[in-house]
Amino acid sequence: MLNGSAWLTAAEIAELAAGIEATRAEDPALIGDWRLAKAQNGVFPNLAGDQLTARIVGEVKMREGPEAAVELTGQGYLEIADDPRLDLGQACTMAAWIRSRVQSASGGRIIDKCRVGTANGYMIDTFPGSSLRLIVERGTLGCSADLR
Repeated sequence: MLNGSAWLTAAEIAELAAGIEATRAEDPALIGDWRLAKAQNGVFPNLAGDQLTARIVGEVKMREGPEAAVELTGQGYLEIADDPRLDLGQACTMAAWIRSRVQSASGGRIIDKCRVGTANGYMIDTFPGSSLRLIVERGTLGCSADLR
C-alpha cells in the first residue's frame, strides 16, 4: 500500500515496474524474469537469460493492449522445466505481479515447485480463497488478504 488505499494505482504500479526494470540487468543472482505479455510459439522468454523459458500448457487467454497479460482461467498454466537453479537452498526473493478477480474457495497457485500433495519444495498460492499462503519444507505461513 503506497498511497494509503487498499491497492496500488496504475501509475504506482508503472513506477514500481520501471524501478525493477532498471535494476534487473545489474543483479547477477537473478534466475528468472518473465514478462507475460507476448508469447513466442507458446513460450515466454526469460529476460534474465536464454534458459528457463515459461511454456504454456493447456489453454490460457492472452490480454492485449496497455494491460497485456496472461489470464489463467483454470484451463491451463505456465511451466518452467526443472533446473537445479530453482532448488532454493538459501535465502531468496520471489515476486509475482497478479491481478486476482474472483477466487474459488480452493484458491490458485502462483508459484509452485512442490510435488503434488507434498511440501518438498516451495509454493505460493491463494488459499483459502483470496488469502496468501507460503509452503516450504519447514512449514506453512498464511496471511489474510483481500486480493481483487
